[in-house]
Amino acid sequence: ARHVVMALFRSAAALLRRSAWAGPACRPLTSVGRVALRSVASRQLSTDPSPSQAVQSAQRDDAVAEADARALLGENEPEAPGTAPPTDAMRDAAAFESMLFKKLAADEPDAVIDLFSEHAATGQTMRLPWWNALFEAYSRKGGCKDTALSALKDMKASGVQPTEPTYEVIIKCIESDDPAADVRDAEALRAEMEAAGVPLTNLFCDTLLGVYFRNRAVDEARAFVEFMLANQVTTRTRASMSFMTQAIQNGCCDEGLKYFAYLREQGRPPPARDLRFLLSQVNRQRDEVASVALVDTLLEMREEFDPLPTLLIASNKGAFEERREEAMALVKRCLPAITPQARLSKDRVYVLHRILPLVEAPADKMHLINVLFCAGHGFTASAAREQIRAILDAGESGVDAAYVALEDLHKANLAVALQSLNMVIRMCAELGDLSRAAETFQTIEGVFGMKPDAQSYNYVMQAARNAGEYGAAQNVWSRMQADGVKPTLHVLTTLVGVRLLEGRQKEALDLIAQVRRDFADHSGLAMVYVTPIRYFLGGKIFGVPCRDKRNKARAYQLYEEAKAAGVELPSHVHDSVTHARQWDEEYEARRGSRGLRPAAEGGASPGGGDADTASEIGNPTSGHAQESAQQGGRD
Repeated sequence: ARHVVMALFRSAAALLRRSAWAGPACRPLTSVGRVALRSVASRQLSTDPSPSQAVQSAQRDDAVAEADARALLGENEPEAPGTAPPTDAMRDAAAFESMLFKKLAADEPDAVIDLFSEHAATGQTMRLPWWNALFEAYSRKGGCKDTALSALKDMKASGVQPTEPTYEVIIKCIESDDPAADVRDAEALRAEMEAAGVPLTNLFCDTLLGVYFRNRAVDEARAFVEFMLANQVTTRTRASMSFMTQAIQNGCCDEGLKYFAYLREQGRPPPARDLRFLLSQVNRQRDEVASVALVDTLLEMREEFDPLPTLLIASNKGAFEERREEAMALVKRCLPAITPQARLSKDRVYVLHRILPLVEAPADKMHLINVLFCAGHGFTASAAREQIRAILDAGESGVDAAYVALEDLHKANLAVALQSLNMVIRMCAELGDLSRAAETFQTIEGVFGMKPDAQSYNYVMQAARNAGEYGAAQNVWSRMQADGVKPTLHVLTTLVGVRLLEGRQKEALDLIAQVRRDFADHSGLAMVYVTPIRYFLGGKIFGVPCRDKRNKARAYQLYEEAKAAGVELPSHVHDSVTHARQWDEEYEARRGSRGLRPAAEGGASPGGGDADTASEIGNPTSGHAQESAQQGGRD
């Protein structure tokens, strides 16, 4: 583990040497970089399982770490073995330095400032890395501009000259309640840096632009960019990106957008990579206008990016309520860039569900539905029905458009979820179009290269049932068994309904008993009871009226059986059974008042009844019965 840690340590050191802010090897390292180098060895010492060996090994590793750190800090190489041993002062300095950077790594700026002051009071010479650590502590603490500038004067008075990292840290301290003073102090620091012959670094220029924009000194920021370009401080692309980024991050998105428009007019727009970065910064500022402008540019460049944060900002700004036409035009433009992903954040899922009901074109709606399915997010039963109805409003052409949208995604090598294809089959079933359902089912494996699941078979069975092709539904069930696909509760519920419609009541009741045994602990067991109870009460199932003589006794038996098993039946089933029993009681009372024998003693049963009462029960048209029948048909 120690070897691995030290290998990572040396790699980090090499990267820091090559990075822009660290500069060449002779340049002193900033406090943050030194803390990163120091903390590795200290953490290794504190976590090694063998105390005695850890101390010895940590001492060896710390020597290597010290050598790398000194090289990065631009200090003299340690003396070769055999020279004079270190003095007490040297040991005190090493201990102080170690403690100083540990406090900085722990983000304790007050402790760093106190420690520095105590050590400076001893009269020892304070080294450049220690001053840089002090300035870093001031910048983290905040509100220490005057103190930091005063410390800079003390540093130069002691004979220690600031370097690029020193100025990079000090300029971060320039932040107060006086905008004009902050701009003056920042420009004075820049002038001092140039007078001392210290080159302007990218980090210093970025921070200086941030000071300008934070204090709304836009003219000074523009002038400084022109200075950077005229003196070749950095590249044109780097200067432009720095200007726009700092403008956006400091609440001047309009200025960043103006400069972006200027670059486009000059024929020098930033590359797509930089535009994506700018878009992320604009979205953090929740600026809708700037975000939409960047989105349109990326769309024109045909670059890949994520437009969902922009749509979320527009949604939160009330665009879909107050400017619906404009918002829907934005959604239409962004649709090609909304591609299926393996994961979606909660915000992205929210915005997809937000805009989905507003999208009217069946192909576009199916595109968004597939994005949600591919990310593992589904719909509630009511939401799924709502989306299906919206597509079915266009009839067969809407279903075809939804399928073509999925096929186009597949041709573009984008993911298509099996649930999306199942939803298309379900739409075909809603239309009662068995041929379309069967063709879509075949494309699951033939075109998209996937295996159909139980829900795929279930929707084809429903299409056959709704088309009145009960034999075809039985064939689908037989193929499902032959393919080795395990049936779900939904499949078996559909099969129960098919057998009832075929008039095979005994087989349907046997299947219900089997389902009760196999799915005893299933929370959705109620669904298998709803259809037969309605059927035996004489109501319509799947829009088809009961062809057989009503058998209310069988319906009551199934109802009590479900209650005994602890099955939570829907309220409309309770209402239907209650209404039927109340009518039975009234019927028996009327027969008794006429001097007729009760139905149990050979009289006409409520199941038979006369024409008036039979039609009232078999096709309920009022009260709870009518409402329950409608609700049951919807479910």
